[in-house]
Amino acid sequence: MKVELANAGITGVHGRNAKNSNNLERKIEGLAYAVLQLSNMRHVYPNRQKAGFTFLELVVGMAVLVLFAAVAFAALTQLNRFATASRLRVHALALAQQQIDEVLTIQWRVNGTRPPVLVTGTRLENNLTLNADAANDRADLSSLFTDLVTPVPANRVIRVTDLTSRTLRASVTVNYTYANRTYSVSLSTVRTTDTI
Repeated sequence: MKVELANAGITGVHGRNAKNSNNLERKIEGLAYAVLQLSNMRHVYPNRQKAGFTFLELVVGMAVLVLFAAVAFAALTQLNRFATASRLRVHALALAQQQIDEVLTIQWRVNGTRPPVLVTGTRLENNLTLNADAANDRADLSSLFTDLVTPVPANRVIRVTDLTSRTLRASVTVNYTYANRTYSVSLSTVRTTDTI
């Protein structure tokens, strides 16, 4: 686009002033081009004067936040399940170890009768409660949070078999169900008569 200097009011330029007029002419042309470009941009982006986020940007941002929250919630729930399963396994091992300790520590003399704990055969003990602490059931410790943990019932199977007349094997198995899955913990030991 060429701007006529005559229209701008510049006429009769000679010599040194001709050089300045060429510079002036280029500057006016550049300025006219810039004005034209700005006027064309208003037609392309008519509502760009306001700053802020579009609705689509807000929806995408909220979707990312919701996805992050859902993943975090699922991970924390799974960690809680793992912690509960580990705690129940520790309780089941304690129940099995308690019976093993009784088998190993009860007095069994060579010439005496066999104690009832060491009688050959299989015994079943039902309705043993895992994850219930009797010390927390005291009246002075009661609160709104006392019954938040659901007791998990378990059973304990004790098998005593004779290896010789003075030696036996005892195995203890504790079975329980948590989150629709059956768990089993087993311990075993060998016991002989006392030497006294």
